[in-house]
Amino acid sequence: MNEFLPRYNKSTSLILVTSYPRRTDRSVESLNAVASYADHLVPHLASNLKKTGSDLIILAEKLKGEEEVYVENDVLVIRCWERNNPAMFFSLRRVFKKLDKVKKVLYQFEFNMMGGSLITLLFPAFLFYIRFRRKKETILLHQVVLDIGELGGHIGLKKGSPKSLFLNFGMNIFYRLVLSAAHHVVVHEEILRKRLSKVSRKEIHVVSHGLGEYSGLVSESFARERLGIAQDEFVVLCFGFITWYKGSDWVVEAFANFFRSNPEAKIKLVMAGGESANLKSHSYYHKYYEKVTEMAAQSEKIVLTGFVPDEMVPYYFAASNVVLLPYRYQMSASGPLALALNFSKPFLLSTMLKETLENPDMKESLAEIDIQNSELLFDLDVQDLYRKITRLIENEELLEKMSLFADHVRKKRHWSITSQKFIDIIYEEK
Repeated sequence: MNEFLPRYNKSTSLILVTSYPRRTDRSVESLNAVASYADHLVPHLASNLKKTGSDLIILAEKLKGEEEVYVENDVLVIRCWERNNPAMFFSLRRVFKKLDKVKKVLYQFEFNMMGGSLITLLFPAFLFYIRFRRKKETILLHQVVLDIGELGGHIGLKKGSPKSLFLNFGMNIFYRLVLSAAHHVVVHEEILRKRLSKVSRKEIHVVSHGLGEYSGLVSESFARERLGIAQDEFVVLCFGFITWYKGSDWVVEAFANFFRSNPEAKIKLVMAGGESANLKSHSYYHKYYEKVTEMAAQSEKIVLTGFVPDEMVPYYFAASNVVLLPYRYQMSASGPLALALNFSKPFLLSTMLKETLENPDMKESLAEIDIQNSELLFDLDVQDLYRKITRLIENEELLEKMSLFADHVRKKRHWSITSQKFIDIIYEEK
């Protein structure tokens, strides 16, 4: 590491603490979603920093078989902490002491990124220590959950139970401490900002989830041929892991009932995703997944794909007419929505995600395209969902308008723009 210090250890540099993918395997499955996020953010973050003569240093998780210190595209990567190991904070401390001239730090935080409950409890204390070292910290909170009971069906916990009340108390304390320690706090959604405003008066910045440009786009007809979908079917796509908070069981049951009453309907529901990697070891989740599988099997018009490899993602979005997000709860920015925007696809959000449309770039695009929030939302009510789907089938002009709206938002969220917003916040004098 010492050989790199003369170049990177300077006051204008930025330290990014995050999970980060291997040099040879950039897939989400190789590590986690935060690593994938960092993989997209880092090139643009480093490029924008370069314009001001600054450098980027990544403090990442140690990975078996991977070098611990190396330079990748002019970014210094130091793999110095081990997941689920309380000693990780001492390892980070040693590296911070070597990088004594660097004053700006950006943390990515998602529960379980660094480990379990003990690591999460120690994290605020570490933030205070680094602040004491006179470094200015910005933290990106990928998730904000104040009432764990709202996720009861997702984690197998009853709302209002003693355990959920205890966890709620702990979560509130955790967020208060994190917000007190950090100089700047960033979230991806307006609804997450509003939640944090309940525990602190600190200013919370909203920076929408960045988007890129997918290569290898394919036509709708070719994608449908590849996936075995009829050219004359109206395809409703739900993308991502099968989970309770995303409403996977609700939408499968709704369509299974619809197809029983309307067997000739030229509609297909594609559930493009498999078991949740974080939940599949839990028995309650196995029961949930089996229930969804059994309901999907009731109709050949419902396709449950299982895990979708990265190279097949463009095919599913190209083949779809509308992307459906029947969420029961929003604890973070929606990855499937980001993909829908990436591919400029029409989408329908459950009203549980309605505050997503309050993000500044969304509001601007709504006005530019002259489209109403109500045209993009549906209640978690079967009849309302049927009405919205039927309207889209009958109104091709509205579908095109929704696609144009998604494209406008996509252009505002390019990673180059998103990364500059982070830099503006991090280097703001305060």
